[in-house]
Amino acid sequence: MTKRGDQTLRAMSRMADGINVLAVLCHGYTNGIQIGVRSPGAKGFRRSDRRIWGEFVDLLTAFQNVAVVLYCCSTGSDPQDDDTAPGAGDASFGDHLRDALCKAGCTTNRVFTHTTVGHTTTNPYIRFFEGHYSHHGGAGASYLANPGSDAFRALKMALRDGDFRFRAPFMSVERIHQVI
Repeated sequence: MTKRGDQTLRAMSRMADGINVLAVLCHGYTNGIQIGVRSPGAKGFRRSDRRIWGEFVDLLTAFQNVAVVLYCCSTGSDPQDDDTAPGAGDASFGDHLRDALCKAGCTTNRVFTHTTVGHTTTNPYIRFFEGHYSHHGGAGASYLANPGSDAFRALKMALRDGDFRFRAPFMSVERIHQVI
């Protein structure tokens, strides 16, 4: 991790008091996000950096009910070597983050992710990883709307119109389907 990454975490911790949402808009990968780096080739914040991962999770568990909105590509996609729940994003960055938050006692968390490369806020390939009051986490998550379905096409249109793309991470799945 870079000096800039450490600075980013410190700045986030100063802002954390009284906030229960973290929205991250940056490049993403199945095992990390590019937060806190300068060069485009650098991979940034990864789960494998245990010190930074621990600080990040600790920061987020300070919130009672946390929503982490990862407007970051591929943070909900299946890692190439995953065979535990194919097609569900199990072992992705978003899945690991949800599980870590649950194990730290933040059992009502929601981690909003994208599964593909696409526009930061209009990418319709969305998965919600939710804590569901579990102290262990879970195995992956399902798509908000199955790709190719009528609901997926409606979601795609809704994300491009107005402020729905910024409200959706905070809406129930049922409410989202009523809107689209």
